[in-house]
Amino acid sequence: MKIFTHLLMGILLLSSCKQSSTSSSGVDGLDIAVDTVMITTGDDIINLKWGIYQSGISHDKKYLFISGGTSPYLERINLETLAFEEKMIFDVEGPNGFGDYVYAVSSDVNNNLILTSHYSTSIFNFDKQKLKKYLMIGRNFEGEQLIKREQFTFKRL
Repeated sequence: MKIFTHLLMGILLLSSCKQSSTSSSGVDGLDIAVDTVMITTGDDIINLKWGIYQSGISHDKKYLFISGGTSPYLERINLETLAFEEKMIFDVEGPNGFGDYVYAVSSDVNNNLILTSHYSTSIFNFDKQKLKKYLMIGRNFEGEQLIKREQFTFKRL
């Protein structure tokens, strides 16, 4: 019995190391390509601690904005020249203040930045001037309500 167990373990080890000669795909006609993009950063470093999950692309598809996560800044990358252009630091407080956390980034048809935190969404121009603020707490919203455990989802990159 002991020899049989050792023989079975050996066969399993050898077969698990063997590379499969056939490949199967889940969906016929579906091709997936992975590409690498090199960004010229100069002396700067792009912060990818949070990946690009809290990032957004401008409406004209010219810029990628990467959120600083728990810091109030965006890194602006020009997608046409593939160059890091600016670290856009926002005020934490004041008339153009955003707060200390950018949860989501998007852009409107005028290429104004739409920055969302847990409690508000603000619209800024490229000069970091706040154009509008929408508070999500302390308001009585009308219309349909979310059912228990139901939530909004948004498109991520």
